[in-house]
Amino acid sequence: MWKTTHLHLCVTFAVHGTFTYKTTTGRGNVQWTEQRLRDPALRISFTNLSNGSCGKAAVPNKVAIQQHWTGYACSFNPSITLSVGAPASVSISVSGWPSCGNRKQAVYATSPPYDGKSYYNQYNSGSPTAFGKFVGWKPPGNAPIPHPCYGVFPSATIYRGSNSDSFGAGNLSNSKEVCLGGP
Repeated sequence: MWKTTHLHLCVTFAVHGTFTYKTTTGRGNVQWTEQRLRDPALRISFTNLSNGSCGKAAVPNKVAIQQHWTGYACSFNPSITLSVGAPASVSISVSGWPSCGNRKQAVYATSPPYDGKSYYNQYNSGSPTAFGKFVGWKPPGNAPIPHPCYGVFPSATIYRGSNSDSFGAGNLSNSKEVCLGGP
């Protein structure tokens, strides 16, 4: 949750999506192939902020929202491919990632029209993102084989009255990690 005292709002972000993939076990490694992020969605909701507490539902004048996806660790920079015919609201860009500097990311961005509601949903069911093959090698000893871990963080610019405020990749606590399973 983000509390913007400039706009007197509490802003809650909820991001979700589904990863599909295949795994193949080799000699001392596991390969993750055909990795796809499907149906990435973002819900943003607003309540009034008064004396540090979040209260009743609130309505901003305008919002611009984004969700950013890439490798979670600074050292994991996966190849990213968008679906053929992806809309202009979906792009691959190089921009700031929490605690890592600029990184290649899949970005889903929209500016929904004003409708007087205290929430907005951004769905991307027809715009999957593909990530390149990942090979996890068995380290020495009994350590487990590393799995691919992806990260996501939301960002937004909120407008209320004659003011605006923005939220983005200020630090690693704004991003969430999603690790793929495997053998």
